[in-house]
Amino acid sequence: MATPFDRSSSSVLVIDDSRAIRRIIRATLEQRRLFSAYHEASNGEEGLSVAAAVAPDMILCDLDMPVLDGFGFLRRFRAVEANRSAFVLMLSGSGESRNKVEGFSLGADDYIVKPCDPAELCARVSNYLRLKQLQAQLERQNDELERKNRELAALATIDPLTGLHNRRYFLTAVEGEVASARATSTPGSVLMIDIDHFKRINDTLGHAQGDAALVAVASTVRRTLRSSDVVARFGGEEFVAWMPQTSAADGAAIGERIRAAVASCRIAGVPWTVSVSIGSSSLDLDAHEPIDAVLARADAALYAAKQGGRDRVVSASGVASVRTAA
Repeated sequence: MATPFDRSSSSVLVIDDSRAIRRIIRATLEQRRLFSAYHEASNGEEGLSVAAAVAPDMILCDLDMPVLDGFGFLRRFRAVEANRSAFVLMLSGSGESRNKVEGFSLGADDYIVKPCDPAELCARVSNYLRLKQLQAQLERQNDELERKNRELAALATIDPLTGLHNRRYFLTAVEGEVASARATSTPGSVLMIDIDHFKRINDTLGHAQGDAALVAVASTVRRTLRSSDVVARFGGEEFVAWMPQTSAADGAAIGERIRAAVASCRIAGVPWTVSVSIGSSSLDLDAHEPIDAVLARADAALYAAKQGGRDRVVSASGVASVRTAA
C-alpha cells in the first residue's frame, strides 16, 4: 500500500564539486524548510554511494564534475530499478540545448542553469514537492478504491452472517468444477444440508439465537469438510457442499460425519440438540448433466430425509439411509 509523501521526512542530495555551491544551495533550501535531511557529494561516484545509502527523494546534480560527471551519474543511477522514481534536477553552467537533451534522455527530470537564482530554484523544488504530494494523495485514493472494491466483491460472494460463500458464488464456481470433473472423468458429489426444526429456534428463542445456530452449524460443516470442497449457505437454514473427486458412497459417508458433528455440537442458549437432515447425490459423468440436475437429486434426497424422520442422511443413489435411527 502506498504511504503519504511527508515533507517532514523528505531528503535531498546535492552533488557538486564546488563546496561553496553546495553550501549556497543547502542554505537556500534550508531557509524555505523544504527538506528535513540534506546530504552532499563532491562527484558522481560519491553521489552514487550516498544515494544508495540514504535513498533521497530528490537529487540536485551538477553536470561538469571530476571522477564521474553528471551524465555518468545519471546513466548509472537510473540503471537501478529502485532509483527510477527519484527526482533529479540537473545543474549546469551551460544552457546549451545539447546538454539539456542528453540529460533528459538519460533520465533527468528538470534542468537549471548555474548560478541558480534562489527564487527559481525554490520554485522548481517546491513544484516537485507539490507533485509528489498530489501523487501520494492519488495513490491513497487508489488504495482506498481497491479496498472498497475488494469489500464489494466479498459482499457479492460471501454470506455476511456465516462467512460461507453464498448461493451465487457456489453455482458459478461449481459449474467450472463440474466441467473439469467431466473432462477428466473424475467423480464429484453434492450435499444439501438443512437444519431441522429451525423455525422452533426462532419462534421459541428469538432470531438472534437462530442466527447463532446458523453460525455454529456453518462452522461445523466447514470444519468437517476438506479445504478443496466448496461450501455455501444456499438460503435460509440450508447449506450446500460440492465435493470434488468424491464418489456417491464417499459423499454419503461425509454427510454422515457432518450429521454426527452437528448432533454433538452444543450451541450456547439452545437447550436442546440441534440436528440436520442431509441429502446426497453424485455427478453422472455419462449424462453430461448440469450442476442443477445434481442439486435437484440432492434436494429430493433431502426431502426424503425430512420425511423419514430428520437427523439422517439419505443418498439419491438408491442407498436409503446411511443412518436409519430417527
